[in-house]
Amino acid sequence: MEQMYICLAIFAIMVILFLSRKIPMAFSALIAMVLLIITGCIDANSALATFGSTTVITMASMYIVAAGLARTQMINKMSNALLKATSGSFTKVLMTYVIATTILGQFVPSIIATFVMVTPMVKNTCEKMNISPSKMMFPVAIASVSCSFLVIPIGPYAADYVMYNGYLESYGWYDTAFTIWTDTPVLVITGIFTILVSVFLVPKLLPDQPDVEIGEIKRRAMKQKEPLDPVREMLGYGVFVVVILGLMTGILPAWEVTMIGALVVVATGVLTEQEAIDNLGLCLFLCQPQRHQLHDLLPCNLTDCSLMDQGGIDIIGNQARNGEYLGIVHDDGIALRVSAALCIAYDFGIEGLL
Repeated sequence: MEQMYICLAIFAIMVILFLSRKIPMAFSALIAMVLLIITGCIDANSALATFGSTTVITMASMYIVAAGLARTQMINKMSNALLKATSGSFTKVLMTYVIATTILGQFVPSIIATFVMVTPMVKNTCEKMNISPSKMMFPVAIASVSCSFLVIPIGPYAADYVMYNGYLESYGWYDTAFTIWTDTPVLVITGIFTILVSVFLVPKLLPDQPDVEIGEIKRRAMKQKEPLDPVREMLGYGVFVVVILGLMTGILPAWEVTMIGALVVVATGVLTEQEAIDNLGLCLFLCQPQRHQLHDLLPCNLTDCSLMDQGGIDIIGNQARNGEYLGIVHDDGIALRVSAALCIAYDFGIEGLL
């Protein structure tokens, strides 16, 4: 229990550093990682190993693939078409992006990949409408985090109910059972509510212009360049489409699909080496060890709680020892959603709100 309190205190310090903006977010995360190692919450090998996890590779690679699409003329054409169809209405444009993000989130097995897919168009549209990216990017980020995997039967967790039933049966519980549709009604209702809040309420709470410069947006912005030649233009489109299809079908692990796409984008000259480096998503990369700790350490410490008995809570507690939490927290679950929301928000405009 003592270690759990230390871990919670370190995360509280990290959040305070995030909100204070005295230190860049990425370095605040590194400070937290060092404190976790010094206090024994995590060993150095485990902390460093998370930088090479499949989640980190997927994040960095997807940023490069999306930047490759942004380098083409398709983004401009699609943004212009959307603005014409919506008569330039901010609410209609935002609703279109939020719904598109929600639909993608039912098929793509990565929250961050889903968000990065729509990022180039959202950013381009904000520029054309002469509004701060924070007004539109953050609501879209909320949709990618909270509205993914709503319809369980068509999502990446379609078979999880079998695993949950196995957990219950292993503890002699046969009175109730999960089905493939058990979670969907509640998730869909929650998703609809989230969509409405993201479109009609959240933008009113965001500043028209950030209080501080949105460094990540400006750092990633590419200088105006001559259009790509026809071959590279088509490669920019094609790689993005193939990566999306690869993520949806699951023909290969997500990190392999996005990594191959990123390598092709750079190797064929769609992006230069420096442009690829500028679009790696350093903030999310450096925050990964803290996500890992929130996922793995805290639930395990909760199993030591004196309130645990032989009832339903004990079922969750014992499974937590193996990193399986009956759907409460898994690899793309609450821990990842929380850290992803913080990083995405900061990365693309929430600086002004904080």
